[in-house]
Amino acid sequence: MNVFKEDKINVRYPAEWEPQETIWLTWPENTKEWGDRLDNIRKFYIKLISTILPYQSVSLIIRKASFESNDLKGFFAGFKYECLQYEFDNNDIWIRDYGPIFVEDINGNQKILNFEFNSYGGKFPPWNLDNDIPHKIAKQIKVNCIEFPIILEGGSIEINGGSLLITTEQCLLNTNRNSKLSKSDYEEYFKSLGIDQTIWLKSGLTNDHTDGHIDNIVRFVDSESVIISQTDNSESCQFQILNDAYNQLSLWSDSQGKPLKIHSLPIPTDIRFKDEYLPASYANFIFLNGAVIVPTFNHEYDFQALQILKDLKPNLDVIGIDCNLLIQEGGGLHCISKQQPVFSNS
Repeated sequence: MNVFKEDKINVRYPAEWEPQETIWLTWPENTKEWGDRLDNIRKFYIKLISTILPYQSVSLIIRKASFESNDLKGFFAGFKYECLQYEFDNNDIWIRDYGPIFVEDINGNQKILNFEFNSYGGKFPPWNLDNDIPHKIAKQIKVNCIEFPIILEGGSIEINGGSLLITTEQCLLNTNRNSKLSKSDYEEYFKSLGIDQTIWLKSGLTNDHTDGHIDNIVRFVDSESVIISQTDNSESCQFQILNDAYNQLSLWSDSQGKPLKIHSLPIPTDIRFKDEYLPASYANFIFLNGAVIVPTFNHEYDFQALQILKDLKPNLDVIGIDCNLLIQEGGGLHCISKQQPVFSNS
């Protein structure tokens, strides 16, 4: 079947470790989701933004009243970079999944790809305002927006800045997203993004309400290397999933027979909230210009995870930030952010 609204395009999705113009976040406003934790999650955002601003600017989607009432201008004064305010109505904070996908065409020009968003198969209504965010950003920064009439969330794909993409069958082939699309349909679509090889892992973490996003289990750290979440706790509900993913990746090689370099990252499998094990993951980190910010959980594996990433990225500052509150709603740092790369002609 034809999955394209537009003719095929020739663009590249820059790797997340490439230079960034800014990183987009959405200020927490959802009282239904956060309830009496709203003030605390906002304090978390203030800490996160304050951690980012020494390295690069932040573009914050926020209602004007919230920006003024929380005196955020005062919090963020004096940093090397700015916290830029954009007054867009929104539903929730998970901009990785509903936000724009910034790509570069063959002439070095910035474009935005806009996919449909249905809040993980309709689980968390309403989502209409979030679904419109890419249009608003494209209009604000005066960038062409290319529409694709299929559902695709940013956290469901991991790309190496070149021609390789990793995803999960559990998410993309779920009937609550695009019920009529097959693997070959997706792969035909991915070719238009410069992708000629796709690795389909079976599933993501248990209790991940996104239906198995890849960014909790596998992340590229350079164009040829990945980290993968692993546990040696055979009693964990995550053990077999992660073991199978590791085995599948270790058997993969590209068209020239070159395998991936694989590095294991521990995962805290015993973090609970409301009697449910949470999909907490150190893999849900974010790259900045000169730094990596990593979720931590006041867990015995925190130090080990940070050290592994320091060894892999010795030229970057590796900074941990407590994400115990954020993971209560199922996400991490990567889930709540969207990088905007620097483009040749920007």
